[in-house]
Amino acid sequence: MDRSVTHHHRIREGRARRGIRTRGRSTVCLVTPPCAPVPRLDGTSFPPRRSPRRRHLQHVLRPRVDPAPPALASSDDHRGRARPPRLGAQCTERSSLTPNAQSDSALSDSEQRKPTMTSPTDTTRAFRELHVPGDPFILPCAWDVASAQFFAEAGHRAVGTTSLGVAAAIGAADEDRETLTATADLVAALRRALPEQPLTCDFEDGYGDSPESVFASVREAFAADPADPAGRLIIDGINIQDSRHALMSEPVVLAAKMAAVKEACPDLFVNARIDTFWLGQDSLGEVLERIDAYADAGADGIFVPGDLDLSTIETITARSRVPVNVLASPRYSRTTLAEAGVARISTGSLLYRAAMSEALRSLAVLADDSPAETENVLSYRAFTELG
Repeated sequence: MDRSVTHHHRIREGRARRGIRTRGRSTVCLVTPPCAPVPRLDGTSFPPRRSPRRRHLQHVLRPRVDPAPPALASSDDHRGRARPPRLGAQCTERSSLTPNAQSDSALSDSEQRKPTMTSPTDTTRAFRELHVPGDPFILPCAWDVASAQFFAEAGHRAVGTTSLGVAAAIGAADEDRETLTATADLVAALRRALPEQPLTCDFEDGYGDSPESVFASVREAFAADPADPAGRLIIDGINIQDSRHALMSEPVVLAAKMAAVKEACPDLFVNARIDTFWLGQDSLGEVLERIDAYADAGADGIFVPGDLDLSTIETITARSRVPVNVLASPRYSRTTLAEAGVARISTGSLLYRAAMSEALRSLAVLADDSPAETENVLSYRAFTELG
């Protein structure tokens, strides 16, 4: 078996454990075919991941759990063996990034070498199927592995990342290249810790000025094997926004970036984020025009953050040909947003800010010469048994 070194897959001899550091044990890095079981060093395979343990979370309110999608058929089903999920999007080398490209025989060698993704994998398909207008799922956005694991154990069937939380954790700004590196490292760690969980992340404006540079950033950040331009990705979805440094770009800019990514990565769920309201520009007409432009460019979803009134949300969902994503709001419940036609409710940086707020509140209690409050606090053991 061909074993190529990659920083995304770390497998040690013996039983795989997710999210736990090991000391004094050697590790090796393997790349495996997307559909093959993950091998041990002795030639056998790891069993499929079991359902996450839910101990120590009895006091945590359970969210609404969306009905599971139909089981996916497997060539191993009739033999009674479950296969591990295929993770992230896959690539094959064919066509160029230009829409309506010529046949391969008419393309130059360099054009034919540009990668294009093929059939969706288990996690990408599951993530896409969660987007149902009128039956929105809640997407919790994590800032580290532990937060993502707790969100998954609480019953949420997909996890995102918050760029604010990731950036704040390393003392950087949202749009810094340093934040892209931290996001890529986090996604790689999440994929190892949560191999069956659909993953999406905030990708700012694509970390590039041109369509080609944005696609290169996607490959650089999320390629399972950076040395293989036709390899799979470890991510199932990304958000790309139409602003930079609090300034809106022309619609054609984001449209071109998404078209390039979607041409190469047709099964990657690309969520087009429209920042008009987020930046305080009260122009519903402009938002509707951008919705059309981004849907035409191949966007799989539309994300319109901001403090929107219900009639605005209803107008947006009525106009959009693709699922609509909004931020969780103190003004509306999930049921209300479902009736408005929303398909996805993102927490954004809310959970990170809530965690920091609770930490400061607990610290203030101690500073006020009061005993520490430990009721409804996750136990130490809950963290040591993650994974």
